[in-house]
Amino acid sequence: MHATTLKIHADMNTVFRLILPVLLLAWPGGSLELKAQDKETGIMQHINTYLSTHYSGQDLRLHPELKWAPPSIKNNSAAEVVSVKYSGRNKVPRGYEAFEVTVKDSLAGSRTDRVQVYVAVERFLPVASRRIQRGDSISEENAHMAWVDVTRPVRDLITSIESVEGQVAAAVINAGDLFTAHNIRSTPVVFAGEAVNLLYNPGGIQVQLSCIARQDGGIGDEIRLYSQETGKTYLGQVVNKSTVKWKSTL
Repeated sequence: MHATTLKIHADMNTVFRLILPVLLLAWPGGSLELKAQDKETGIMQHINTYLSTHYSGQDLRLHPELKWAPPSIKNNSAAEVVSVKYSGRNKVPRGYEAFEVTVKDSLAGSRTDRVQVYVAVERFLPVASRRIQRGDSISEENAHMAWVDVTRPVRDLITSIESVEGQVAAAVINAGDLFTAHNIRSTPVVFAGEAVNLLYNPGGIQVQLSCIARQDGGIGDEIRLYSQETGKTYLGQVVNKSTVKWKSTL
């Protein structure tokens, strides 16, 4: 009798171990974690579609990741998500951002909650293929286009390869670095010590002065010049290799 009782207990333990996972999944709330993941995936499908429609392009990619959603959102199926809308202030969502999610509601018709999403931003930009020394010319041999993470904004980016080729490094640029208005400059057409003509127009009257360039400069660059005739120093913008347009008197 004692041996039979032990066998029954052992059999019951085996059965219990086998059916417990099934009971947990079937029990209300037992699959809550899986349901929550499904709903987050549904929300993210809407957010991905929204970002692709409003922001993504040939040179821009956004990678959102849901960081937090209130229970009221997680308790609704993906099919019940009516719409999503970016509610931040950036021109393009980046970093930790808030999105408004509107879902169907049986009593109110719909309700809106906020979720937190981290948005990684990539842009297709020219980067240095290798280390470029200051003064070196930039060409297809040392620059190429690549997808780069710019979630943290970078000021004065150069966005096309055509805009960097033929330019000169204004500072040392390491492999993988982005090109900006601060680390490249135009190829000089005017050199320090050369005589140039300054188109000087104080009061709307244009006068041409003979000056000596104090700096190298490419077309569009601003350089300093000195006129022996007036004994003054000027700031001008390079027009071509022999002409500089007056900007201000220093």
